[in-house]
Amino acid sequence: MPNISGSKKALRSSKRKYQKNLIWKNKIKDSKKNLLNSLLSKGAKLEDVTKQLNIVKKTLDKASRFGPIHKNKAARLKSRLDKRVLSWAKLTKNNLKAKKNELSPAKKSKN
Repeated sequence: MPNISGSKKALRSSKRKYQKNLIWKNKIKDSKKNLLNSLLSKGAKLEDVTKQLNIVKKTLDKASRFGPIHKNKAARLKSRLDKRVLSWAKLTKNNLKAKKNELSPAKKSKN
């Protein structure tokens, strides 16, 4: 425990800042978790995933503005999530094409 009044005040303010930063970091973690869960769910639609991605981007931007994370870290996380969503979209698109090809009747070849 500090004895000097200035260090006592610094301790109080650092505790407040720690709590605020913890709230923002938990918001980021929860929104990322929701996005990744929506990517892993079977009936996920591209519209829902993009909405979740926009929510994550918004929270990262706000957190970088208020200080818990650096703006470059926010940009790096957004970029990585964009890549993951794009790869997911390509995979689901390819899977849909493969399913359509399996379901469509085979064409007869002319010989």
